[in-house]
Amino acid sequence: MALHPLRRGLAATALSALAVLVVGLAGPTAAHAATANTLTSYTFQAQSTSYWCGPAATRLALTARGYAPAQSTLANALPTDTNGTDSITQVMRVLNSYANVNNWYEHKVINSNSAAEQNLLQYDITFDIDRGYVLVLNVRGGRTDTAGVYHNYPGGHYLTVVGYSSSGAYAVIEDVALGSGHRYTMSLANVAWWVWSTTGYTA
Repeated sequence: MALHPLRRGLAATALSALAVLVVGLAGPTAAHAATANTLTSYTFQAQSTSYWCGPAATRLALTARGYAPAQSTLANALPTDTNGTDSITQVMRVLNSYANVNNWYEHKVINSNSAAEQNLLQYDITFDIDRGYVLVLNVRGGRTDTAGVYHNYPGGHYLTVVGYSSSGAYAVIEDVALGSGHRYTMSLANVAWWVWSTTGYTA
């Protein structure tokens, strides 16, 4: 039986506490075998304007659930203007308005980039991806991916997480601002720092 979103959040808290206990007793190698999963059910489309990253990221998440609305439709629904999309909560609201999304998405924030917040982000990534849901993140500033490429959005940006490796220690990102090279991998720590001090993420 699928967990209600609220129970997902409670389960994440319990999981984080349990993970700390298990690692402390058994060491990181014995705690669990590393897993990886990347969705293939979505369709990538780069943002159509310089300020439509919100609509494009929302569209990508919806394609994983069987919908493919136009970016212009989503720009009106969010809404998005020439200054962009104000908050990740607008993305969450629009995603949850589609029937096959089943009111899945919650609003999460990273206030202090604490270990608990990073653990929750890792849990959300693995939990959502394993159930066919793409995460949408609001990021700001610059971070480097595992290939050594620096991605910088000083004015803020929306992008998506479509997979993970090493049990969520690394996130697979689809970046709607890019044409070539739009899919890359980044450490969880860098992703968390990227989201920190923005409006958060929806998972």
